[in-house]
Amino acid sequence: MNNKIKIEKIKSIDISKENENNKKIQKEIKELEKITGLKIQSPKDNENINIDNLNILLNLYNKLSSKENILLSLLNDKLYDTSLLKKSNIDTNNNKCMYLVKLTKNKYFNNNSSDMTLEILKNLFSKKTYILQNKIDEFIIIYDLSDIKNDIDNNIISMAHNIRDTLNSEAMLLSHISYTKAFTDILKCSILYKKLSLSLNIALSFYPNKAIFPADTLGIAGLLYHLPIKVCENFISEIFGNDFDYKIDEETEKVITVFFENNLNIAETSRKLHMHRNTLVYRLEQIENKLNINIRNFEGAMLFNISNMILKLLKSKEKPANE
Repeated sequence: MNNKIKIEKIKSIDISKENENNKKIQKEIKELEKITGLKIQSPKDNENINIDNLNILLNLYNKLSSKENILLSLLNDKLYDTSLLKKSNIDTNNNKCMYLVKLTKNKYFNNNSSDMTLEILKNLFSKKTYILQNKIDEFIIIYDLSDIKNDIDNNIISMAHNIRDTLNSEAMLLSHISYTKAFTDILKCSILYKKLSLSLNIALSFYPNKAIFPADTLGIAGLLYHLPIKVCENFISEIFGNDFDYKIDEETEKVITVFFENNLNIAETSRKLHMHRNTLVYRLEQIENKLNINIRNFEGAMLFNISNMILKLLKSKEKPANE
């Protein structure tokens, strides 16, 4: 009699466990139906379904359908169903801008740099802003501007400097950043991402010592960047000759840059450089003798500026792809 009671209790426990397992399976199936939009047939009594496998499938789909992955798919032209944006509660028409952050692989860059950067950026912005990692050294920020009502353009620029300064101070990481103006339509992100990437490549070719670049003000650099290499080489040969050895030290480069920034004004340039006027004139004469270009008149200054930019471009194209 006692044995019969024990058997009945065991059966009761087994049935209870089975019912509990079935409830879990039904719950997981409903969750899958909810996030996939698919109708999934419930298992029959004689079918065995592993709850762990179902959980793995659910977690995998949750990861793939996260807001971050959906936005990365949009940026890389792999989002074939734009309705997923609304289904995932991504605000498609709020005011926003985009930043592209490229880390410099210096001595402080290591295997932990990506995770550290991601953590720093998440702490820097509110939850309304999306932080996306596209490559080990590349991050895209879709910055929510809905709470900013005044002076939006200056806020965008200020935040770009804040990003760079924070990464430098907290992780010793250097970065180059390009940014867009404010926009609303989320579907523009794909085009703007390509524009940011191109502007960063162009800026790094011509202005490697600068850190922050607006995507829409590339000026003559944007034009020169698309010239064929052969055309650039022929131009340099025509101006300087085939055997020209272009070597200008950093100090000389600074003198020329400040001179051009001050509209070829000797007095203003010497004041900015804290250099005596006669010393500046002597330095400029040395440069002109070496280049055989009179950079103190408009035509010569323009010719040198374009030539210098083309030489920087050619030098950047010589670098290995992994640099």
